[in-house]
Parts: sequence; C-alpha cells; structure tokens
Amino acid sequence: MSDSTLEVPYAVIQKFENSVEIRDYPSQVWAMVRDLKQADAFKILNDFVFGKNEKQEKIGIIFPVVAFNSNEGHVFAFIMPCRYKLRTLPKPYRDEIKLESIASRMVAAIAFSGSVTPDSFDMNLRLLQEILRKNGITWSEPPYLFQYNEPWTPPFMRRNEAVIQIIS
Repeated sequence: MSDSTLEVPYAVIQKFENSVEIRDYPSQVWAMVRDLKQADAFKILNDFVFGKNEKQEKIGIIFPVVAFNSNEGHVFAFIMPCRYKLRTLPKPYRDEIKLESIASRMVAAIAFSGSVTPDSFDMNLRLLQEILRKNGITWSEPPYLFQYNEPWTPPFMRRNEAVIQIIS
C-alpha cells in the first residue's frame, strides 16, 4: 500500500477454521456510487478522495474497497479515514457520490486471493456461511466483497474477502 492508503481498524473477536474471523468494526463513513461498472465507479470515487471535492482536499483512500448488491442496485464504496465524520467530510462535486454513515457492527469474514469472479466469491461466501451455520451464528444480507489492493496488484498477491454482517 502507498503512503496515502491505510486499513480500516477492527478487532478480531473470534477465529474459526479456514481463517474465518468474527470482527468488530467501528462506525465509518462510506462514499458510494450505484449501478456503475467497477472501473467507472473506481475513477469517480478516486477523483473524490484525491481532491475533486468542494474543498479540493486530498482525503486519501482506506482499504478495503467495498462492493455489494442492494435494493437500489450494485454499490461500490470507499471507506473514509476515521478522522472524518459525515459533517466534516468535503462534499463531492459529483451527484453520483452519496456519503453515508455506517454504524458500528460485527461481521464474519473469509479471505481469498486471486482475481475476483462471481464463482470465486460465491464459493468463499458459501464456505463462510457453512462455518457460521455449523457454529450457530446467524447473519444478515447482503454479503459484501472487500478488496484490499490497488487494481494493478498481480492477482496472486491480492487480498479479497467475503464478508457478512452478524446478527447479535
């Protein structure tokens, strides 16, 4: 990762086989776009965090980058650095970008490497759900894809995760 990138802090609460983790994430602010191709979404959000905003402020990027399906379509999101709250974050110039406060939450995650395909994501998501089911842990939809690397990272070096929110 470059100097302008950080990872979202979280606490690992429990570990299971296949490197499945239960994590506690603090509240966050996400910058999101809906129903765009990943490359288009990445460009719009990247421009926003690198200064194309009302303050022309370089916000920086926090990993992971998040993708999921919602009732409103496919969503692609960047997590904002924790020094920002919804009210202090510079407003985006682009109407496609929506800023949203995400409450603290517990999630389950399973890591996998390589290029993400629907099959690779679904296979890991099913494994994650099987492990949770076996351990009596319930979850809610939708599942999330977390990606931790810049797009030019060679596939064999990429860190991806299938993630689902845990129901307490």
